Amino acid sequence: MVESRSDLTRGLTEYTCTGVVDRAEITDAVDGFYADTPTPNVIWDLADANVSALSAADVEVLADHTVSRAHSRDEGKTAIIAPKDMGYGLSRMFQTFTDLAKHQAAVRVFRTRDDALEWIDE
Repeated sequence: MVESRSDLTRGLTEYTCTGVVDRAEITDAVDGFYADTPTPNVIWDLADANVSALSAADVEVLADHTVSRAHSRDEGKTAIIAPKDMGYGLSRMFQTFTDLAKHQAAVRVFRTRDDALEWIDE
């Protein structure tokens, strides 16, 4: 499950993933985010997510999908909170794919929410 909430005063949208999360759910959330006026900053919280349904190929497709829609987030930031090893590894792959594709928004992966928020607020 992917739930979202926005804090427009901070220019931030947060996605909280719980349970088993698959590529389709994330794609739907990304499409919904870009269908409206996206905030410059985004946090994806995978702390309570089971990402075992995602493969490396899924992560590459998600990165390509995100980069192709991100033209409106120049200089924005996307922080991914992934305290578990599998989520952290897949998230770092996502970061690498978006970096290689010259994604307009910076993507960084963190183990803790505090570290992610500190980076977002810099």
